[in-house]
Amino acid sequence: MLLVTGCGQASSDLAVIKTARSLAAERALVAKLDEEGKLRRAYAGGMQRAGVQQLLSGRNALSQPEGAAGQAIGAAAAVRDEAGALRAAALQLARIEAQRENH
Repeated sequence: MLLVTGCGQASSDLAVIKTARSLAAERALVAKLDEEGKLRRAYAGGMQRAGVQQLLSGRNALSQPEGAAGQAIGAAAAVRDEAGALRAAALQLARIEAQRENH
């Protein structure tokens, strides 16, 4: 029974990490388009705020919110609306995602 529960949590955590990686990448794209003047400032700000809220919600859904994945998700949420820094956060989450998929 514990093994099944553990697998379920690992699967759930992986889904959260994948979503967080996607959200960080989306925030990076919004920041890039905003930096290029291709989005209205209010729209970009709303998208960024929604992304941060979703990241924080995902972190809290992890089985270990204070673990490495939770810290990376928290860091992605804390990054300012700057494309390069958000891309780096998305890459960090992609590395964690790949590690989890390989175990």
